[in-house]
Amino acid sequence: MNTITPKERDKVISAVRKAGEELMSFWPGASVGNGHKLEIIEKSDGSYVTSADYASNAIIVEMLRSLFPTDSILSEEMEPPASSSGREWILDPLDGTHLFIDGRDSFAIFLALAIEGRADFGVVYFPARRQLLHAIRGSGAFLNEQRLRVSCNAALRPKSIRVRGVTGGLKEWEADRSLDSGSSIVQLCEGKLDGLLILAPRFGHWDLAAPTIVIEESGGTVTTRDGQALTFGAAIPEYTSYIASNGVLHSQLLSLVPKED
Repeated sequence: MNTITPKERDKVISAVRKAGEELMSFWPGASVGNGHKLEIIEKSDGSYVTSADYASNAIIVEMLRSLFPTDSILSEEMEPPASSSGREWILDPLDGTHLFIDGRDSFAIFLALAIEGRADFGVVYFPARRQLLHAIRGSGAFLNEQRLRVSCNAALRPKSIRVRGVTGGLKEWEADRSLDSGSSIVQLCEGKLDGLLILAPRFGHWDLAAPTIVIEESGGTVTTRDGQALTFGAAIPEYTSYIASNGVLHSQLLSLVPKED
């Protein structure tokens, strides 16, 4: 089953950029007056969704339905698909909604194509930073057309691991706690960090699919805390751990993960 053609890739990236411009028109952190009023809604789980989430979602979903009418779409802001053709687009139209609302610039759009559960194409776009990462399996990962490569470090370095959801015992390795998840993904792919160790009660697949293919195509490794590869799609259970590394020291990173109760 083919991934996407270069022409399709360019159209997808163009739509993601367009959705990014739409987000910027709502963003409270814009240096000039934005064009749209930001409406904020609290969900039943206590998280937030905004009019910007929905506007971004609409642009990308319209493009996907036009270009790939038989593909399924799993979006954070839509009901899950009833069935899958084996090709499933996985979308977070605004990752970091709370950062966006606060006017911080590290919000992003995550979009991935999973084929038979494996993320084979992904785009991660930070509109306020004008940073666009993309990857196709077997073709490498790029940040604004510059090839991305993880570090070659074979031993854990102090302050080189982004840690979240773990208390105690890892301070020697833990990077600056103020570093957000989106920025840490970029820094891992650039070789500035050596790993990510993130635990949570649940991750939506839209939180993980696009970063996974970008990290892997940068030369990294991504697994659960049990060392299992991640697969994605509406029929696959959500995850509670996300362990990513430069690949060389992945087993060392897994050894730091606290045992489950």
